[in-house]
Amino acid sequence: MKLLKIYIFCVGIIAHIALLVGGYVLMNKYNLSLQYIFNRGLVSIKDKSPYVKELLAPTTIYPDYQPVAKFNSNTPRILSQVEKLLNGHLHNSDFGKNKLKRYFPCYNQGLPGKLSCWIYKRDSDSKRALKKEILGLKLDLSNKNSFYGNGWELAFAYDAVKNTDILTVAERTLIEKKLLKAIGYYLSVLNDNSVSLWHGRAEITAQLWLSYIAILDPPKAIQADVESHFSELIKALELAPAWPEGFNYWINSRALSITLALSSFVNGTGDSVLKNRVLKTLNDIGYWHIYATRPDISIEPIGDEGARIDLKDETRRVIDIIAQTTKNKDFSQFSQLLEKKHGLESYYRSYRWGYYLFHNPKLDTNLVTSDTLSMFQYLLPEARTFGEKYYGLSFIRENWLPDGTFMNFKAGDVFTHHAHYDAGHFTLFKGKPLIVNSSVYGSFFGENRLNYSIRTISKNSIIIQKNNESVKVNRFFKKNVADGGQRIVLPTGSAIQSVSQWYEKRVSTPMLIGGSILSSSFTESYAFIKADLTKAYNSTWYDENDEEGKVSTTERTFFYLREEDILFISDSVDTINPKYTVKSILHMVNKPLVDNLNVLVGTENNGILSSESTSFKVENSEAKLVGTIFNASKMRIIGGSDYKFYVEADGDDTTFNGENYTEGVTDRLDQKSASWRLEAISDEVKSKHEMITVLQPSIGSFREDTVVKKQAEGAYLIETEKSIILISNAQSNIVVKNITPQKKIYIMGLDVKAEYTFHVDEMPVMNIQGGIIEIPHQDKRVNISITKH
Repeated sequence: MKLLKIYIFCVGIIAHIALLVGGYVLMNKYNLSLQYIFNRGLVSIKDKSPYVKELLAPTTIYPDYQPVAKFNSNTPRILSQVEKLLNGHLHNSDFGKNKLKRYFPCYNQGLPGKLSCWIYKRDSDSKRALKKEILGLKLDLSNKNSFYGNGWELAFAYDAVKNTDILTVAERTLIEKKLLKAIGYYLSVLNDNSVSLWHGRAEITAQLWLSYIAILDPPKAIQADVESHFSELIKALELAPAWPEGFNYWINSRALSITLALSSFVNGTGDSVLKNRVLKTLNDIGYWHIYATRPDISIEPIGDEGARIDLKDETRRVIDIIAQTTKNKDFSQFSQLLEKKHGLESYYRSYRWGYYLFHNPKLDTNLVTSDTLSMFQYLLPEARTFGEKYYGLSFIRENWLPDGTFMNFKAGDVFTHHAHYDAGHFTLFKGKPLIVNSSVYGSFFGENRLNYSIRTISKNSIIIQKNNESVKVNRFFKKNVADGGQRIVLPTGSAIQSVSQWYEKRVSTPMLIGGSILSSSFTESYAFIKADLTKAYNSTWYDENDEEGKVSTTERTFFYLREEDILFISDSVDTINPKYTVKSILHMVNKPLVDNLNVLVGTENNGILSSESTSFKVENSEAKLVGTIFNASKMRIIGGSDYKFYVEADGDDTTFNGENYTEGVTDRLDQKSASWRLEAISDEVKSKHEMITVLQPSIGSFREDTVVKKQAEGAYLIETEKSIILISNAQSNIVVKNITPQKKIYIMGLDVKAEYTFHVDEMPVMNIQGGIIEIPHQDKRVNISITKH
């Protein structure tokens, strides 16, 4: 008996430990908190016990919200097209011959499909089928693998039929009770701290709002709580209209519910300041889709990306919702382009019911005849920045034609755990990818993602190597891997509840601040962005190891000469210790062509190589690139099957004892990934480092490299066939004599916070502030001086 008691006691202890460990693992996996689990339990018994209602009373987290205008009382609120179809303002014939046979509204099962079929047919059979489906829908309010329930489906269908004769008064009451149950669930999650704003919180907020606005006369008791959460979503989207998780997460998991929620606010409420903000946000989101699209009609990846950057299946329905709500024909044309590119697969087969409700054929007045972006030539500017103040994602083009050069540039903060540490990163595409993002998204906790793909080493940015630098992230990082890049602050999870909390965390632990745009200018002739990246690194501003930092200044200037199709990247880095190594990193699909290469480790086509040359060529099929890196002391070329994900983990590459981090990468991802990177290394023993990368893309054949660097007082002088570029070090006055005539002169690198006086041939012309100066062609040789006050 004594042994039996001991056995039962031990089994009980082990069982309780197993339950605790299992619960902890599940809570981490699904991002749940004890408060959330408690609230879910209360929600499940609320109808059976009146004593828990007070515990579930909503708590307004964001008291600074502005109440919205009154809801429209009669019309469907979520989508204007539903009202037009129901009231005969839009007819089936408006969609054109055979369109609705291809995108047949009655093909799909499920509640949204039944709704679309009834609106299309308007017969008794489809009416009965819809009624059966809407009354029989079982709410799924689970949180499994980032699935946040089907409340939006019930809200979407009920909003369309609540003022029709499909439902009786009693049935409407029953459905509104279901929607209130969904609202209670969403509020229990949102009033907790388990979900993060630029992640699941945004989607849950969208479903909350859709459930709320679908109710004919929603309860006043929950108004403040619901509206404040929705207002917070708007503020989050205004900060970063290009979704920080990356396009794939946006389009697969967030876009439909969020765009429907924004559209419902525009369609379902009266005029207000917030309504104008929502309309602007919808336009910004729509233009992000267009500007992020490369000439090959795929999205330039950022963050943890997946397959849907190909713009198939998911994107068109979102663009159609934005188009019908904003009435912006740019989005209608983009929708047509996606159909030209992907045909029926522009709508995933299970979503084709949505074409009838989402796509407004009356906006298709400018028919698109090719699967290129050329319809935007002369219509849209060639460059645009999204979230300039904090997110800082820019897209720059030579033009909107298929062979035009496409680039992006990033200089912003961290918002979510699916983002990467990529301040200063850029890419270049001309016909094919030439300078690329080398990240792949395999296993979330795999060594490749944690030690390579999320890090600065996988981007085209700046590395500052410090021997044996300590990189302490969290328990998922088993090894100390010092790639020399930016601080890693939110790699495996986030729980940001509000924009105000994000502002706090931006400049307090975990320090989400990254790069920032100091100045920018986009004209017909050029695109110019000057960015300060200092605070993204361990610096004199903040060091996560409580040391002196690696840098006091890290700046990058992006300057694209559209007239000559040349990109200049100018880097200025001040290190705390002259022994720290500064590198400018470039990634490419294929091995770059470099003269006088020496094999340091491995073989010529699979290893680490070095050259004293600072010029190179890149080739990807017909796409070509000629590059030069001024002020670099040497270049290192790393790649091949055993080195493409190589990181010198101790920050010391005088000996090559790093690792190729492949764990978590599938064979398919490995085959698609970029294979090589080029590391331009600044002079090794000095504190002030300045490198200038010049990239000249082309199609068919390599361009002749006619770019030269000349001496000037207080600046670097770069001369091209048509232009002269003066790059100041921002510390000195500039004096340049006897400048070649008949060339445009561009002056950049000036301190944006300082004032200068500018002279041509000793005649004062103007007082200027930093950024960039463009001087027209001069008929004669001139002298230029710029004096800093």
